[in-house]
Amino acid sequence: MSFATELQGRTATVHVGAEPDYRNAETFKTTCGNALNHGACIFILDFSDVRLLDSSGLGAIFHLYRRASRRDGVVLPASLSVAAETAIRVARLPRVMPRFPSVSAAREALNV
Repeated sequence: MSFATELQGRTATVHVGAEPDYRNAETFKTTCGNALNHGACIFILDFSDVRLLDSSGLGAIFHLYRRASRRDGVVLPASLSVAAETAIRVARLPRVMPRFPSVSAAREALNV
């Protein structure tokens, strides 16, 4: 699985896909790492197509959060499917990552 990424200045929008899990967590980390290397520190994660989000997928998101935070960046989950919303809530990510109803709402909040 590849993770489509749109880079706009310091903001990267990552389309997470249907199943961010143990099979592709390293690919997600590499994709986001490449965006970090190109100057991104703000990540909008589009979860609209997610059907399954396991602990490895959540771990990859935490990994991105730690790396982006070191650069004074943020990770913003957006367009959460029911599966993504449940996993993210159980993992208590909303404590550190504000959620948005859509990618456009996240962009508006950032004035991107």
